[in-house]
Amino acid sequence: MVVPDAWLAESLSKQRYVDTWAHHHSYITDLIAYIFRSAPTLRRVKAMVGEFGRAAVDLPFGELIRVAAQAEIESALNDPILTLQGYLQAALPRQPKIQAAVRQIEQEMLTEWAVLYETVLTGYGLPLRPGVTGRDVAELFDTMIEGVLLRARSGGSVPETSNGQDLFTAFLLAMLPALCNVSPEELDRRELQHPRQWPS
Repeated sequence: MVVPDAWLAESLSKQRYVDTWAHHHSYITDLIAYIFRSAPTLRRVKAMVGEFGRAAVDLPFGELIRVAAQAEIESALNDPILTLQGYLQAALPRQPKIQAAVRQIEQEMLTEWAVLYETVLTGYGLPLRPGVTGRDVAELFDTMIEGVLLRARSGGSVPETSNGQDLFTAFLLAMLPALCNVSPEELDRRELQHPRQWPS
């Protein structure tokens, strides 16, 4: 039995379905709204933000990037709601309600990530280069991980570079010197310089 409460299970009849959703369209609308609700994903991201902030106290910048990238890939791949959302987006890319829900989730998530990236970079004394914003960084990194996750789900493993590094980490380490004031050589030497209140 899927529903442990016997009384509740008995009440989930065809008539109950018809009374709740008079039309197939109304059922699909509610189903999409439920699957693409932002709260579970937002909780996951906020939990990651806290973990990254705590890790920064003990890790140089380059190592924090590696740890954070691995943690985000693992968290995203193990999130059943995120996986289901990905499948539906691929199957129904032009469904207006899915498009609207995805835009809403993306706006909320990108805001969270932009705050995190600005906080981390400030903490390590790494200002963004002129013309680059925290939102730009969030957009770039989000687009990259979406591609990595798509390939990981369809191919069965996270894509890697020729030296065995996962593609998301490799992308981050390659892009950061172009986005903020740090040389590739300095990535692994830069320690946390300005501890501050991390977003929670």
